[in-house]
Amino acid sequence: MSLEIIIPIAAAIILLLLFTWLLNVLKSTIKTVLIIAALLILLQVTLGINSEQIIQGIWQIGERIQKLIIMHK
Repeated sequence: MSLEIIIPIAAAIILLLLFTWLLNVLKSTIKTVLIIAALLILLQVTLGINSEQIIQGIWQIGERIQKLIIMHK
């Protein structure tokens, strides 16, 4: 087989693999977003916690982690 046939076939296989990988990443991202949205709605409905409080809590956790990292250096 000549390179004129092999190169387009190899390129098509690589493109197919990249497209499959991209679809998997997209599906995982959508699932994660839906899970986070469901959790936020559940917390808001059951406990009355709004998204601002959750974001504030996430920032506090990030600051604590940052302080721990700085302290160990």
